[in-house]
Amino acid sequence: MPEQKIYQRLPDGTLNPAWTQARLGRITASEIHRIMTGDAARATYLLEKLTERVERDMVGKGLSGPMEDGIALEPEAGAAYEEETGEKLVIGHLMEGPGFLATPDYLVVSGGLVEVKCPIVKTALGERFGHLLREKAKRKRGEDGKLVEAEVGAPPNDYYWQCVAQCIAADEPWCDLYYYVPGLRPVALQGWLRRIWLETDVERKLLDAVAVANEMLDAAYDAVTFSRSGEVVAKVVEQIEAAGSHEAVDRALYSVEGMRLPQAAVAVLDAAAHKRTLALPAGLEG
Repeated sequence: MPEQKIYQRLPDGTLNPAWTQARLGRITASEIHRIMTGDAARATYLLEKLTERVERDMVGKGLSGPMEDGIALEPEAGAAYEEETGEKLVIGHLMEGPGFLATPDYLVVSGGLVEVKCPIVKTALGERFGHLLREKAKRKRGEDGKLVEAEVGAPPNDYYWQCVAQCIAADEPWCDLYYYVPGLRPVALQGWLRRIWLETDVERKLLDAVAVANEMLDAAYDAVTFSRSGEVVAKVVEQIEAAGSHEAVDRALYSVEGMRLPQAAVAVLDAAAHKRTLALPAGLEG
């Protein structure tokens, strides 16, 4: 990663192309849960990453309306968190973790991270209170005999692993998952947080999964890019050997410029070009 910090958004609020480019074909914290939830989810995710490596373009570039709304609310959410906790925040930037990238929404100046989520009201209610609507939910009654909230539902799997990954990348012990839902202001629930601590066994589980996923992704990429490298190299060597000028040798080599080839294949091309160049009269063009 370059020393210069790369932010998700430019000063004018638009998506930073450098941020998007750096994430191409890389496992990222926001999607890292997909390698933690079974073979099928992992395979689908790694296929997307493989496609990005080959096409050099982001898969699924578009953002839904609710996602755009959530991003627009992040500054307001950050201010609300500061007011609620008394902490000072600074905007997060792209960070390199062991085999993955992460971009926390905010860094807490005194230590820690904040990941903001601005779901629609229905989603927010489901994530905090949905467990009370299930048959096996634990229920308690207050002194007035009314049912009261029991254990708060666990954070969604994707949010949990995202926060864990961000703690690892930022070398911070905890990340506050902060929900900001202006639509719940009438019931004084427009903002609440859950602190997720980085635990040693959880960290190891995630890093092991990331290592396996990267090995699979690299192997697949090698299979894609090297599958016909022998044919390509043989054809270019023929063109080099038949070249009648230094310019023709250069044209043959240019035909594979930007192509990912095994180091051995590159050595074969270099040797063929060197041999043919020595055999041609100096300065012969054409």
